[in-house]
Amino acid sequence: MGSCQSSQQQLQTVDTNTVNTALPSPPGLDDTATVNLDKVVKATRPWKIVFVSQDGPKGHENITAQDCPEIVWCHMWQTATETGKNLGVETELAYVKDDCSNEEECIRQQIQLLSDLITRDDIDGIIIGPRDSNQLVPVIEKAIAANVAVIAVGTPINSQQVLTLVSFNDFEGGKAIGQWVSKQLNGKGNVLIIEGPKYQKNALDRRHGFVAGLKGLTILDTETALWTCEKAQSISQQWLDKFPQIDAIIAASDHMAMGALIATQTAQRDDILITGYDAIPLARAAIAEGALSATAAQFPTTTTSTAMQLMVRHLETAETFPNVVYLPTPKILSKDTMTAKSDEPLVEFEPGSLSCNF
Repeated sequence: MGSCQSSQQQLQTVDTNTVNTALPSPPGLDDTATVNLDKVVKATRPWKIVFVSQDGPKGHENITAQDCPEIVWCHMWQTATETGKNLGVETELAYVKDDCSNEEECIRQQIQLLSDLITRDDIDGIIIGPRDSNQLVPVIEKAIAANVAVIAVGTPINSQQVLTLVSFNDFEGGKAIGQWVSKQLNGKGNVLIIEGPKYQKNALDRRHGFVAGLKGLTILDTETALWTCEKAQSISQQWLDKFPQIDAIIAASDHMAMGALIATQTAQRDDILITGYDAIPLARAAIAEGALSATAAQFPTTTTSTAMQLMVRHLETAETFPNVVYLPTPKILSKDTMTAKSDEPLVEFEPGSLSCNF
């Protein structure tokens, strides 16, 4: 993890005109106009689809079915198996077996994993959470040349040969969070941003969206916690020691938001707004108890079920899709807006025992 010194200028007051010019949003939602996401096609042949997770062993090994929904990629795999069963296809999980802390090494290992997969002759499709948008291109195109269809979820692969990317518009979701925070603070205050990996487009889009929505607020610093609770906790602890006045910490995932929450609770700083992203069950429970301020109700499992359906449609009918299939922009879930049954917490929140082991 790097130090808390960001490449962004310290004490930067947001100029939204500059932000919108320098950091444009992704393509518009018109890209989905020709895709009927309600269309269901069931398999007539025993297609085999491999779900290549972006996560490693921590996200998939020794996890109970009850705990799986708290871990994004575990829950996405759980959704892939359920969707595959409903559609009549066989699914297989593949992930990097080593817990690699060095991100370049993680990328290299995912490339090797894909290289091993495409030597087989029993795979019809791959749905992948890429660790990198550029370095995976050669091996992905080699898979496609071997007649294996590829759909990316969440993070794009910069190749025109990929069948499609299924994703939320992370810029718009991030912007909605930024606007919500700005409204809560009446357009004035000091904000810190915990972002995802700087080389993943979805992480960048979320950060850019946060900045675009933070009208009039001062961004004290930004730092990447690589989607992890532990790194976010460490970063937040350093920030609490460094900055005398903090009004909000915006995290690009609920796991990182939980790290920030642990740090602020330890420091007895319940005056700081903390927001997350993804609406995992623990985040919803923390919001219901008033510990976490808000999250973007952007359920990653929706990308998986959609990608599975599009893959089966392609394998069955050779249907093609736009380069990006965007799912609807998520709503902001706060204590005041938790009205739908789907928003209700599925777990209990216990502030005194909160840790990154969830």
